[in-house]
Amino acid sequence: MQRDLRKVLGDPVKASQPVTYCGGGSLADCRAVLTDTLLAATKVPASTTYPATADCAAGDQFCADQIAHNPMGGITQDRIAWVNRPTYQQVVEFPAKRGDDVSNLAAGKTATASSYEKGWYNSPPAQAVDGKLDTRWASDWSDPQWLKVDLGNEQTVSRVVLDWEAAYAKGYRVEVSRDGATWQQVYATTAGNGGEDVVRFAATPARYVRVTGTQRATSYGYSLYEFQVFRW
Repeated sequence: MQRDLRKVLGDPVKASQPVTYCGGGSLADCRAVLTDTLLAATKVPASTTYPATADCAAGDQFCADQIAHNPMGGITQDRIAWVNRPTYQQVVEFPAKRGDDVSNLAAGKTATASSYEKGWYNSPPAQAVDGKLDTRWASDWSDPQWLKVDLGNEQTVSRVVLDWEAAYAKGYRVEVSRDGATWQQVYATTAGNGGEDVVRFAATPARYVRVTGTQRATSYGYSLYEFQVFRW
Protein backbone atom coordinates (compact mmCIF):
# COMPACT_ATOMS: atom_id res chain seq x y z
CA MET A 1 0.00 0.00 0.00
CA GLN A 2 2.80 2.41 0.85
CA ARG A 3 4.53 1.78 -2.47
CA ASP A 4 1.23 2.26 -4.33
CA LEU A 5 0.54 5.63 -2.66
CA ARG A 6 4.11 6.83 -3.22
CA LYS A 7 3.78 5.90 -6.90
CA VAL A 8 0.54 7.94 -7.20
CA LEU A 9 2.28 10.89 -5.51
CA GLY A 10 5.11 10.66 -8.07
CA ASP A 11 7.76 9.68 -5.51
CA PRO A 12 10.53 7.29 -6.54
CA VAL A 13 9.60 3.66 -5.83
CA LYS A 14 11.92 0.68 -6.12
CA ALA A 15 10.31 -2.44 -7.58
CA SER A 16 6.94 -0.78 -8.07
CA GLN A 17 3.92 -2.95 -8.80
CA PRO A 18 2.84 -3.14 -12.43
CA VAL A 19 -0.70 -2.02 -11.51
CA THR A 20 -1.44 1.23 -9.66
CA TYR A 21 -4.44 0.54 -7.45
CA CYS A 22 -5.38 3.81 -5.73
CA GLY A 23 -7.51 5.83 -8.16
CA GLY A 24 -6.02 3.95 -11.09
CA GLY A 25 -2.96 6.17 -10.79
CA SER A 26 -4.87 9.49 -10.73
CA LEU A 27 -3.91 11.59 -7.69
CA ALA A 28 -7.32 13.32 -7.60
CA ASP A 29 -9.22 10.03 -7.87
CA CYS A 30 -6.97 8.44 -5.23
CA ARG A 31 -7.69 11.32 -2.83
CA ALA A 32 -11.41 10.99 -3.47
CA VAL A 33 -11.36 7.23 -2.81
CA LEU A 34 -9.48 7.68 0.47
CA THR A 35 -11.63 10.53 1.81
CA ASP A 36 -14.91 8.88 0.75
CA THR A 37 -13.88 5.59 2.35
CA LEU A 38 -12.84 7.24 5.62
CA LEU A 39 -16.05 9.31 5.70
CA ALA A 40 -18.15 6.17 5.17
CA ALA A 41 -16.25 4.43 7.98
CA THR A 42 -16.97 7.26 10.44
CA LYS A 43 -20.69 6.96 9.76
CA VAL A 44 -20.86 3.29 10.76
CA PRO A 45 -22.32 3.16 14.30
CA ALA A 46 -20.14 1.64 17.02
CA SER A 47 -22.88 -0.89 17.74
CA THR A 48 -22.41 -2.26 14.20
CA THR A 49 -18.63 -2.39 14.40
CA TYR A 50 -18.80 -3.94 17.87
CA PRO A 51 -22.03 -5.96 18.07
CA ALA A 52 -23.33 -7.21 21.40
CA THR A 53 -22.04 -10.54 22.69
CA ALA A 54 -22.73 -12.63 25.76
CA ASP A 55 -20.05 -10.65 27.60
CA CYS A 56 -20.06 -7.20 25.99
CA ALA A 57 -22.71 -4.59 25.29
CA ALA A 58 -23.13 -3.33 21.72
CA GLY A 59 -20.65 -0.56 20.91
CA ASP A 60 -18.35 -1.34 23.86
CA GLN A 61 -15.01 -1.30 22.04
CA PHE A 62 -12.96 -1.63 25.23
CA CYS A 63 -14.76 -4.84 26.16
CA ALA A 64 -14.80 -6.20 22.60
CA ASP A 65 -11.06 -5.70 22.19
CA GLN A 66 -10.16 -7.53 25.38
CA ILE A 67 -8.62 -10.98 25.31
CA ALA A 68 -10.78 -13.62 26.99
CA HIS A 69 -8.93 -16.70 28.24
CA ASN A 70 -10.48 -20.16 28.10
CA PRO A 71 -8.96 -22.22 30.93
CA MET A 72 -8.00 -25.81 30.14
CA GLY A 73 -7.60 -26.71 33.80
CA GLY A 74 -8.24 -25.29 37.21
CA ILE A 75 -6.34 -22.02 36.70
CA THR A 76 -8.36 -19.09 35.37
CA GLN A 77 -7.24 -15.71 34.09
CA ASP A 78 -9.14 -12.42 34.03
CA ARG A 79 -9.65 -10.59 30.76
CA ILE A 80 -6.71 -8.45 29.64
CA ALA A 81 -6.47 -5.52 27.25
CA TRP A 82 -5.53 -6.39 23.66
CA VAL A 83 -2.01 -5.50 22.60
CA ASN A 84 -0.19 -6.04 19.32
CA ARG A 85 2.33 -8.65 20.40
CA PRO A 86 3.40 -12.09 19.21
CA THR A 87 0.64 -14.66 18.87
CA TYR A 88 1.90 -16.81 21.73
CA GLN A 89 3.08 -14.78 24.67
CA GLN A 90 2.34 -15.11 28.34
CA VAL A 91 4.33 -14.00 31.35
CA VAL A 92 3.93 -16.12 34.46
CA GLU A 93 5.82 -15.39 37.65
CA PHE A 94 6.89 -18.19 39.93
CA PRO A 95 8.30 -16.45 43.01
CA ALA A 96 8.87 -19.76 44.81
CA LYS A 97 9.84 -23.28 43.91
CA ARG A 98 8.02 -26.55 44.42
CA GLY A 99 7.75 -27.44 48.09
CA ASP A 100 8.04 -23.84 49.35
CA ASP A 101 5.37 -22.55 51.69
CA VAL A 102 3.38 -19.98 49.71
CA SER A 103 0.51 -19.69 52.17
CA ASN A 104 -0.71 -16.45 53.72
CA LEU A 105 1.32 -16.16 56.94
CA ALA A 106 -1.16 -13.70 58.48
CA ALA A 107 -4.23 -15.92 58.12
CA GLY A 108 -5.90 -16.47 61.47
CA LYS A 109 -3.07 -14.81 63.41
CA THR A 110 -3.44 -12.18 66.13
CA ALA A 111 -4.18 -8.73 64.74
CA THR A 112 -4.31 -5.47 66.68
CA ALA A 113 -4.98 -1.90 65.59
CA SER A 114 -4.78 1.68 66.74
CA SER A 115 -8.60 1.77 66.72
CA TYR A 116 -11.63 0.08 65.19
CA GLU A 117 -15.31 0.75 64.61
CA LYS A 118 -17.65 -0.62 67.27
CA GLY A 119 -21.40 -0.93 67.58
CA TRP A 120 -23.55 -1.47 64.49
CA TYR A 121 -20.54 -1.49 62.12
CA ASN A 122 -18.36 -3.61 64.40
CA SER A 123 -15.11 -4.09 62.44
CA PRO A 124 -12.36 -5.44 64.72
CA PRO A 125 -8.77 -6.11 63.50
CA ALA A 126 -9.30 -9.88 63.45
CA GLN A 127 -11.65 -9.48 60.48
CA ALA A 128 -8.73 -8.36 58.28
CA VAL A 129 -6.96 -11.71 58.75
CA ASP A 130 -9.92 -14.11 58.67
CA GLY A 131 -9.59 -15.01 54.99
CA LYS A 132 -12.98 -13.54 54.11
CA LEU A 133 -13.55 -10.74 51.62
CA ASP A 134 -16.95 -9.86 53.08
CA THR A 135 -15.60 -8.85 56.50
CA ARG A 136 -13.25 -5.99 57.25
CA TRP A 137 -11.28 -3.93 59.73
CA ALA A 138 -12.26 -0.27 59.86
CA SER A 139 -10.48 2.42 61.87
CA ASP A 140 -11.60 5.64 63.49
CA TRP A 141 -12.04 8.63 61.16
CA SER A 142 -8.66 10.27 61.76
CA ASP A 143 -4.98 10.09 60.78
CA PRO A 144 -2.76 8.23 61.38
CA GLN A 145 -4.10 4.71 62.03
CA TRP A 146 -2.38 1.33 61.97
CA LEU A 147 -3.13 -2.37 61.73
CA LYS A 148 -0.59 -4.91 62.99
CA VAL A 149 -0.39 -8.70 62.70
CA ASP A 150 1.70 -11.01 64.88
CA LEU A 151 2.90 -13.93 62.75
CA GLY A 152 3.53 -15.98 65.89
CA ASN A 153 7.25 -16.43 65.27
CA GLU A 154 9.93 -14.86 63.15
CA GLN A 155 9.54 -15.44 59.42
CA THR A 156 11.23 -14.16 56.29
CA VAL A 157 8.68 -11.98 54.49
CA SER A 158 8.84 -10.17 51.14
CA ARG A 159 5.27 -9.46 50.06
CA VAL A 160 2.13 -7.91 51.53
CA VAL A 161 -1.29 -7.86 49.84
CA LEU A 162 -3.84 -5.24 50.92
CA ASP A 163 -7.47 -5.57 49.83
CA TRP A 164 -8.97 -2.15 50.47
CA GLU A 165 -12.63 -1.38 50.95
CA ALA A 166 -13.95 1.90 49.47
CA ALA A 167 -12.37 3.80 52.38
CA TYR A 168 -8.77 3.26 51.32
CA ALA A 169 -5.46 4.89 52.10
CA LYS A 170 -4.01 7.43 49.71
CA GLY A 171 -0.86 7.51 51.81
CA TYR A 172 0.44 4.57 53.84
CA ARG A 173 3.57 2.70 54.77
CA VAL A 174 4.37 -0.96 55.45
CA GLU A 175 6.68 -1.73 58.34
CA VAL A 176 8.17 -4.90 59.82
CA SER A 177 9.59 -5.68 63.24
CA ARG A 178 11.34 -8.60 64.92
CA ASP A 179 10.37 -7.61 68.47
CA GLY A 180 7.29 -5.39 68.11
CA ALA A 181 9.22 -2.37 69.37
CA THR A 182 11.73 -1.45 66.67
CA TRP A 183 10.18 -1.00 63.24
CA GLN A 184 11.72 -0.98 59.77
CA GLN A 185 9.89 0.69 56.90
CA VAL A 186 9.93 -1.49 53.77
CA TYR A 187 7.45 0.45 51.63
CA ALA A 188 5.66 3.79 51.51
CA THR A 189 3.39 5.60 49.06
CA THR A 190 1.38 8.80 48.81
CA ALA A 191 -0.42 7.74 45.62
CA GLY A 192 -2.61 4.87 46.76
CA ASN A 193 -5.71 4.27 44.62
CA GLY A 194 -7.54 1.54 46.51
CA GLY A 195 -8.50 -1.91 45.28
CA GLU A 196 -5.86 -4.58 45.73
CA ASP A 197 -2.30 -3.46 46.44
CA VAL A 198 0.52 -5.96 46.07
CA VAL A 199 3.52 -4.61 47.94
CA ARG A 200 6.88 -6.27 47.26
CA PHE A 201 10.11 -5.60 49.10
CA ALA A 202 13.45 -7.24 49.84
CA ALA A 203 13.17 -10.42 51.91
CA THR A 204 13.29 -9.35 55.56
CA PRO A 205 13.07 -11.33 58.84
CA ALA A 206 10.08 -10.25 60.91
CA ARG A 207 7.53 -11.49 63.42
CA TYR A 208 5.31 -8.42 63.22
CA VAL A 209 4.04 -6.69 60.08
CA ARG A 210 2.19 -3.38 60.22
CA VAL A 211 0.43 -1.12 57.74
CA THR A 212 0.13 2.49 58.86
CA GLY A 213 -2.29 4.81 57.09
CA THR A 214 -0.95 8.37 56.89
CA GLN A 215 -3.53 9.98 54.57
CA ARG A 216 -7.14 8.89 54.08
CA ALA A 217 -8.62 9.00 50.60
CA THR A 218 -12.10 9.66 51.99
CA SER A 219 -13.63 11.37 55.01
CA TYR A 220 -14.09 7.96 56.63
CA GLY A 221 -11.42 5.89 58.36
CA TYR A 222 -9.21 3.20 56.85
CA SER A 223 -10.93 -0.03 55.86
CA LEU A 224 -9.27 -3.31 54.84
CA TYR A 225 -11.03 -6.48 53.79
CA GLU A 226 -7.82 -8.51 54.03
CA PHE A 227 -4.24 -7.97 55.18
CA GLN A 228 -2.08 -10.80 53.82
CA VAL A 229 1.63 -11.50 54.36
CA PHE A 230 3.78 -13.88 52.30
CA ARG A 231 7.32 -15.21 52.25
CA TRP A 232 7.58 -14.90 48.49
